[in-house]
Amino acid sequence: MDPGLRNVLLVAGISFLSNLPLGWLRGGVRPGLRKFPKRSREWWKAFGMTMLFIHLSIPLVVFFRRHWGVGGWWIPLFIGIALVAQAVGERVRRRAEAT
Repeated sequence: MDPGLRNVLLVAGISFLSNLPLGWLRGGVRPGLRKFPKRSREWWKAFGMTMLFIHLSIPLVVFFRRHWGVGGWWIPLFIGIALVAQAVGERVRRRAEAT
C-alpha cells in the first residue's frame, strides 16, 4: 500500500473514531436546546456544550494530519467523515435510550 494513502486512511480512521463518542455526548445535550427557552442560561449552556463536542476533535485530527504529512486536499473528506461519525454516535445513543 502506498504510504501516502495509508496515512490518509489512518487520519480518516482517527477522525471517525474520535467523533463517534463525541456524537454520543452531543446527542445527550442536544435535546436541551429544544427544551429550554431560547437565550436562557440553560439554553446557552446546552449550546456551548454542543459546540464543544462538535469541535473538540479538530486539534487531534489536525495534529495527525500534519504529523503524517497528509495534504490539505483531504480536509473535506475528514470533515465529512467527522459529520457522519457524529450522526452515527447520536443515532446509537437514541437507540440505546429507546430500549
